[in-house]
Amino acid sequence: MRKGVAACGLVCSECEAYASTQAGDAEAIAVIAIEWSRRYGVALGPGDIWCDGCASGSERTTHHTRECPIRPCARGRGLASCAECGEYRCEHLKRLHRIAPQAEEALEAIRRGEG
Repeated sequence: MRKGVAACGLVCSECEAYASTQAGDAEAIAVIAIEWSRRYGVALGPGDIWCDGCASGSERTTHHTRECPIRPCARGRGLASCAECGEYRCEHLKRLHRIAPQAEEALEAIRRGEG
């Protein structure tokens, strides 16, 4: 599995929350919280944005990561990513990939042995 790719296929290094967290940029985190609150229709504060990435194993992850069923499912099955799963493209993954097709592309690359 490629380093920095979450179980679902999202690439942590391409995420503004991850990049801002790794840079320790509290101002950017606050701006992202406002933007994501507006974009996703939920009330988020800076504490909901700080993220070390799903693949890191850290518990410091974004609000939506803490609510997502994909990460604990993959972990519970001992999988680095959903690309390895015998039930690949479950309903949770399909739902995410409808809004984040780049995550599906990353998992497909892993399945082809390119990741």
